Amino acid sequence: MNIAWFRAMLRLTLTNPRQAGALVIEMGWPMQGLWIALMLVSVLLSLMVSAVFYVAPLPPGEMGELIQMSPAYHTPLLFALLNWAQALISVVLLHRIGLAFGGKGALADVLAVMIWLQVVSLVLAVVLFLIGLILPLVGGLMMIAAFFWGLWATLALIAAAHRFDGLLKAAGVCILTVVTFSIGMTILTALLGGLGMTGR
Repeated sequence: MNIAWFRAMLRLTLTNPRQAGALVIEMGWPMQGLWIALMLVSVLLSLMVSAVFYVAPLPPGEMGELIQMSPAYHTPLLFALLNWAQALISVVLLHRIGLAFGGKGALADVLAVMIWLQVVSLVLAVVLFLIGLILPLVGGLMMIAAFFWGLWATLALIAAAHRFDGLLKAAGVCILTVVTFSIGMTILTALLGGLGMTGR
């Protein structure tokens, strides 16, 4: 793996994420290395978001106030930790729910493709940020395009990890993962809130 390989994989991921995901899986990374990579890329992506909030001028009004209240603005390390925990839980859910949909991917397969997606997202975020500084309008349009590309790439990579024939099952896995994660966080928040009220 070198710079030429990385650039070739970036191009392939942008045009054919499913094929890129299959190649990433074939590399057979060890589980311990994958867990460490997930932590590193999640923290780097989170810290970059926090850095953008500090460098870019805050929008006026309520939007600026919301950003200032965000952990990404005033506690970037906590924000990075929360994003890492969210990525960890999401990978496990994507694996287990994918199996329930008839998928055949191992946990390492899902972990590998989601790490690669975050790596590509990190590169794209840096490029779009630099373009936005020079050409704000072009940068804004490219961010919208990157959002829709991210949805498509996520489905394609999940389909590659679970060996689905198409993207429909992958979409079902992703939707159910988001719903399950949201319900779980709601219950956890309610429990923590209840414990806080009890302790008073």
